[in-house]
Amino acid sequence: MEKVFVYGTLKSGHGNNTLLTSQDARLVGPAFVSGRMYNLGAFPGARFNMHDDNSDLRGEVWEIDEKGLAALDVLEGVKHGLYSRKRVDATVYGETDSVWAYEISQRLLDNAGLNKRIKAGTW
Repeated sequence: MEKVFVYGTLKSGHGNNTLLTSQDARLVGPAFVSGRMYNLGAFPGARFNMHDDNSDLRGEVWEIDEKGLAALDVLEGVKHGLYSRKRVDATVYGETDSVWAYEISQRLLDNAGLNKRIKAGTW
């Protein structure tokens, strides 16, 4: 099983969360990672482990199998270069673990036109 940090429409109560629950994923708990979050209108994008001016980005960590992770890759447009899957350090209940997360491509962020930074770190 793998762990993945989600911060937007995949979070509990949001539209794409059913993709996780339909894959028999298990919610580990609320989490935060270091980075920057941007409002892209219908969904957010995040850049992780920036070297300056980071925020704590709030989301959730889920445990999911390889098949479920592949489904997330499709949703996030990894094959098309929209997002990339990378390792980040996430803190859940005071414990830090290396988990997967989806980072928006700089190209998509630049072209979105609605790339207003969310300094509060929650979408």
